[in-house]
Amino acid sequence: MNDDWSLLDVSRIDEVAALLGSELSSVLAESHANLARNLGILDDPPSIDAFTRASHAIASASLQLGMSRLGEDARKLERTAPSLSVEDRAAAARTLRELATRSRAALEAHLAR
Repeated sequence: MNDDWSLLDVSRIDEVAALLGSELSSVLAESHANLARNLGILDDPPSIDAFTRASHAIASASLQLGMSRLGEDARKLERTAPSLSVEDRAAAARTLRELATRSRAALEAHLAR
């Protein structure tokens, strides 16, 4: 089994896909655009508040769409960000971006099956 499947809550994805039907592709496009915007904020946050808000937005949207690992990691980052150094926040943002890339690919592969 592909290790990237562990990134997903496939029952949630299937539930969302059934609920949204033909609107799924537009919802995913908007979600991916918001994810990219929020990851950009993590890369160069104007403040710690902006960093935690972006982490929260990533967590919420990811969990709603079934990208469970990304959602949980973003939620953890949201909670711990204020206690991390600037360098550690930057490293965590890079790791979250890599996870987002893998999660999106796994989501798209699941939906294409």
